[in-house]
Amino acid sequence: MAHHFFRLKTVNDTSEEFPVLGRWDRFRPSGDEEAYPAFEKKFEEITLDPPWPHCRMYRAPEIPRQYWQIDIFRIREGVEFPDIWADGTEAIVSEKARRVIESFDDFGHQFYATEVWDWNRKPIDTTPRFRMNVRRFLEIDALGGKVENDTSMFRPRYEEKQFLPTLQKDEVLRQQVAQLPLWRHKWLNEVIYLSDAMLRRLRDERITGLSDYSDHFDGRPREAIARFM
Repeated sequence: MAHHFFRLKTVNDTSEEFPVLGRWDRFRPSGDEEAYPAFEKKFEEITLDPPWPHCRMYRAPEIPRQYWQIDIFRIREGVEFPDIWADGTEAIVSEKARRVIESFDDFGHQFYATEVWDWNRKPIDTTPRFRMNVRRFLEIDALGGKVENDTSMFRPRYEEKQFLPTLQKDEVLRQQVAQLPLWRHKWLNEVIYLSDAMLRRLRDERITGLSDYSDHFDGRPREAIARFM
């Protein structure tokens, strides 16, 4: 049984003059621009029986309608938007990707209908899309040490440098975490982690937007997947 998992974080194209596909802004139809709304703090702890070493699990709340967002992209003509774009606290997924995810993970992740706009604030196409709020969160203790093999995987964020060493040191915990289809960490909500089984299912269903990071340490624009070892 696999004891590794994968990191899902789409590399944004920040080329100002010639972006192939890059997110540039967001629009909240309600007009509510509160940066850190109180609902985000209302986590429900889930009892793990037996307890997992150095780890707690939570269910995050659903995002209220007033905080729903629309994403604005610059996209080169003729470029198709992928089934999954995961550069932010909520991933953008197609109806097909949503069906695959919900059939594989019954945790109750939130999906709400959205649009993807171009720079002129017009929908880039008529494809139904959803913003996905991954609601399974872990809080893994920071036990010290450094992330091993980081140059072979991805550039860890500061928060990842705190908890990923714990997973590398504790084989029991790593085995348990590796079976979770989708999760995020309570200290870092902008990165999604997924199991080997979930990734294989998505790829078997030909879900786009899941290219592996190349040998470049940070990945290249539109690449999204790196394996945690």
